[in-house]
Amino acid sequence: MEDLHEKGINLFLEKEFIWLKQLILFRFESFFHEQSNKSIDEIQPPIIGIDTAYEQFLLDHQLDMEERVILAVALAKNLKPEIFNPFLIENSVTQKAYPEFGGIIKEDKFIPTYRTVAFLLNDIPEALPLKIYTFFEQDHFFYQEHILDYAHTNFQNRLNTPVALTLEIEYLLLTGSKYKAEFNADFPAQEITTNLNWEDLVVSPKVQRHLEEILKWHTYKGLFQEKQYYAKWLKKGYRSLFFGPSGTGKTLAASLLGKKLNVPVYRVDLSMIISKYIGETIKNLEKIFARAEHNQWILFFDEADAIFGSRSQQQNANDRHANQEIAYLLQRIENYPELIILATNLQHNLDEAFIRRFQSVVHFKTPEVQQRMKLWKTIFHKDLGLSEAYLEKMAEEHQLTGGTLINILQTARLLTEDTTEQLSEASVNFAIQRELKKEENIF
Repeated sequence: MEDLHEKGINLFLEKEFIWLKQLILFRFESFFHEQSNKSIDEIQPPIIGIDTAYEQFLLDHQLDMEERVILAVALAKNLKPEIFNPFLIENSVTQKAYPEFGGIIKEDKFIPTYRTVAFLLNDIPEALPLKIYTFFEQDHFFYQEHILDYAHTNFQNRLNTPVALTLEIEYLLLTGSKYKAEFNADFPAQEITTNLNWEDLVVSPKVQRHLEEILKWHTYKGLFQEKQYYAKWLKKGYRSLFFGPSGTGKTLAASLLGKKLNVPVYRVDLSMIISKYIGETIKNLEKIFARAEHNQWILFFDEADAIFGSRSQQQNANDRHANQEIAYLLQRIENYPELIILATNLQHNLDEAFIRRFQSVVHFKTPEVQQRMKLWKTIFHKDLGLSEAYLEKMAEEHQLTGGTLINILQTARLLTEDTTEQLSEASVNFAIQRELKKEENIF
């Protein structure tokens, strides 16, 4: 059964596409007959209501004629492609398509480009084909709010690029809901979340201050850009480097920052980014930045030294290209307008010039005894039946991280046969020894 929004959007889009079809026919009549009995002013778009996200978007942004045509063309391209069939007509003299129409013909289908939009707008007063370029400028809300899909735009040949909306905007307009980016080859990043809360994070006071500073930056980031003095000296965005042994809370801290700020955190899969082919690594990273940049997402690069490591001596062409990729990444990350976090187990593996670009470098150390006691008492809650004296003894005897304690909790639970929630000291002791042996095998 159709919900109210789906029914409403279908009705409104039907009217919108009728308007677009009328505009196409009008332009064809003007183009082939050089005159028309109809004025462009008579071809008015549908009246906007408040029933759908699409209509609300049009109201909120007060789109002019040209901007609304672009949206209608982009949506019709996927939802009603037959509306562009008139553009398939060939020139009787050249036996080829009319270059004025723009577009790309593929499998007997016409895919509209920005030149197609320029053709449609030709008879609108004061509209010139070159006006289409204004929609690509950084001060236009199409760019600022990530409306058009610039990731696939050929900026050297913009007019011949297919008209496309970003997945996020198209999904919002059609469903009224926010789009959640899915992990795939074109977007090799995955949202990370946690069931834990800010109070569950056990770190040193110094790390806590660094994290609170990041939260404070997010609160005041708008002020930095509004005030001319700050905007003059401070770049957009905030860059933080988390380093320290595995299991000390780097990933959890990133997840909790996102949860506290109500901003999605996307963990980048470096294995899908690094390519042996020259130039492909940059392309893979750009796919992520292009999607994340205008959505205010937090980007989290785990094991970042795999890709952001020290530059090598230029011994051959591959070394030169690798260094060019690092230089590109330095600039791209420095210009990212939101929060970006890099995590590594080994700080010295990172390029020194790169480290200087961070606003904060946060050392997640192996927890001291007081932190370990807090971790033990937090993870092994009193309802699990272990005495406080036992937990304090384990904290004093074993230098274990929070990540390791979570492994111990799971193993101990699996070793407990009864159905009660309580754990035995024996099962915990066994789990501890298993983890210690695991670390011995690794190191």
